[in-house]
Amino acid sequence: MEAHILQIYWHESKPIYSLTFPTLSAYTSKNIHNDRLITCGGDKKIRVWKFNLKTKQVKDNPDIVLQTVDSIDFLSSLIGFEQAVNVIRFNNSTGDILASAGDDGMVLLWKLCVENEEKNQNNTIFRSTDDDECKESWYIWKKLRAPHSSEIYDLCWSPDDKYIVVGCMDNTLKIFDVVQGTFVFQTTNEGHCHYVQGVYWDPQDQYIVSMSADRAMCVYKIIRNNECNNNNNNIKELKLQKKVIKAEIDHFMVSLFHNETLPSFFRRLKFSPCGSLLITPSGVMRQGTGNNNSTVNYINTVYIFGRSNFKTPIGCIPNLPKPAIAIAFNPNFYEHSSNITQSTIKLPYKLVFAVATVNQVFIYDSANLACIASVANLHYSPITDICWNPSGNIIMISSTDGFISYITLNCGKLFGKKTSLNQFDLESKGTTPANIPDPFLKKNEMVPAINILIPRKK
Repeated sequence: MEAHILQIYWHESKPIYSLTFPTLSAYTSKNIHNDRLITCGGDKKIRVWKFNLKTKQVKDNPDIVLQTVDSIDFLSSLIGFEQAVNVIRFNNSTGDILASAGDDGMVLLWKLCVENEEKNQNNTIFRSTDDDECKESWYIWKKLRAPHSSEIYDLCWSPDDKYIVVGCMDNTLKIFDVVQGTFVFQTTNEGHCHYVQGVYWDPQDQYIVSMSADRAMCVYKIIRNNECNNNNNNIKELKLQKKVIKAEIDHFMVSLFHNETLPSFFRRLKFSPCGSLLITPSGVMRQGTGNNNSTVNYINTVYIFGRSNFKTPIGCIPNLPKPAIAIAFNPNFYEHSSNITQSTIKLPYKLVFAVATVNQVFIYDSANLACIASVANLHYSPITDICWNPSGNIIMISSTDGFISYITLNCGKLFGKKTSLNQFDLESKGTTPANIPDPFLKKNEMVPAINILIPRKK
């Protein structure tokens, strides 16, 4: 495992708020965007980069092979926003549509210009570039805007790519129909009462979950027209099914999440690729006994929920040195190790995920929830987003200091053999702990950290 800082002026030294790769589905379909990294930030621009990787053998162990970044080519700069761009995401299935949103309240959908489209649509489609060095052109395919727009902090595609949900600074979630290019639905004030800083669409297409500065996690049930005896399968509304603020842990009702003083604009929660687990950042855990506040401390944690019960976490990862602000799942599934007799979480496969705190990245798997590795001191300013490449061997990290770093991993050595989700019977969608005492981990047990890397000096 190695970690490096890419010393490029990605966005003219402005903060970088989000970055993304194409999805695994797009990667396996050999989409033309597979080697693209997209970034966005405080300079109001979206930039497209091409990654050129090289294979490297570890000196002390020639059996370990790592992929590292050989060079990065600038491809394009997309202009269309009037304020900072906070989030960018490719669509799930084909990876040929890039959704972006920011402080001006618009959602812009981009497509890459191919030769025929450039000729046929040159006069009708706005194509954006601001640099003579651009090697490719993108155009705004669609603009989506709600009647009462507000700053957008996060967005997510529906599994079928027909809809996009956004989390807004006016305390609401908004859903757009991508096919029709129309606004569909907006949540009411029975949900959040503060800025929505993270939103994610359930991969099994049953729920939308959001997090806010009001210390709440809202779980919305997706209601479709066909549930009302109608042949139309379009989304009708979101019904608030659960608003999670507190839970009973160690016989005390405690708040689960940080308040508005969290040192980040984002709470990027994630479902696992299969939809079995939901992992939430910005968690806090009570540590201590009694009702006297002087004997009680609060520690940073992330909470793990099973989809069968969003009321109470089935587990947690405590003792993080700083608040967690983003979760990212490895898009691949892995076989359980032969020496693991019983997994912490009852799943027939192993999931791998990364947790980004304000200044550090931790890597875990679902087999035992022990820290596989951690990387610190990569950035001078808070981390804003993380993402895995489709192969699952590189993690990209963005920061408000205007730089991007990456971690390269030997997946075979750290995670084991890849497997396919198709071979498992997933009719039972609930996820439960496997005879694990409450709490999941002892609260006085520090999370093990392996290979804490210090970046080279400039």
